[in-house]
Amino acid sequence: MYNCITNNKGGIIMELTQLNSANNFMNTSKITNNQELSKVNNVQSETKKIKPDTVEIALENKSKSSFVNDISFNINKISQLQKTQSAISNQIEITTKIVQVTNTAIQSSNIKLDDKQPQIQDLLNTYNIIASDNEDFEKEGIFFDGRIGSKPLSASKIFDALTKQNDKLQQKSLAVNAEINTIVANTQETINSVKTSIEFKNIDFEKESLQFNASTINNIKGGVVPSQANALPLNSERLLA
Repeated sequence: MYNCITNNKGGIIMELTQLNSANNFMNTSKITNNQELSKVNNVQSETKKIKPDTVEIALENKSKSSFVNDISFNINKISQLQKTQSAISNQIEITTKIVQVTNTAIQSSNIKLDDKQPQIQDLLNTYNIIASDNEDFEKEGIFFDGRIGSKPLSASKIFDALTKQNDKLQQKSLAVNAEINTIVANTQETINSVKTSIEFKNIDFEKESLQFNASTINNIKGGVVPSQANALPLNSERLLA
């Protein structure tokens, strides 16, 4: 409210009155804000007193170490076997290309098999490089004899060698798959056995519920500006309190 005095100093008196009103409003706002900040600080201090619950797995150190080592070993072994399967797939793809190149020369009247020797030799070399990266391959004869790619080439010898290699690759693939399945089954069995020995911490729900009471909810009431311009925040607050 402004008091207007009709004299030469009236304008100055009105301005002072306005400034005084603004100061009173600011002081009132500061008091309100300090009260709300105090409420929030009270809630924060109460919250710090509440320790969060954690689920503890009761396993002996030795059991923990054994379990972790077993799972880690199985994972690494499966990874190695999967690399072996990938190598087998690559070698099967190479044998297929060798058959295609050989057939192209046989079926052509203008191309001789020896003309394809460089291409066939490159494929054989790539096949053997893959085999050299896997120790078991060479032990099991999964590689081509150097004489197969030497001139003069023989289609019958090439096809015979390819047939033998494909048979070995198929057997190796079946063995690797069987080993992977066995490791997976053992891993699942290990995990299931550990599950039965896990003990979970007993929680006193009555005690924990008392921490979340009406007093705590009311302390924060009005301390946080509602994010929705409707009655939903108020209803939620009543429900919690």
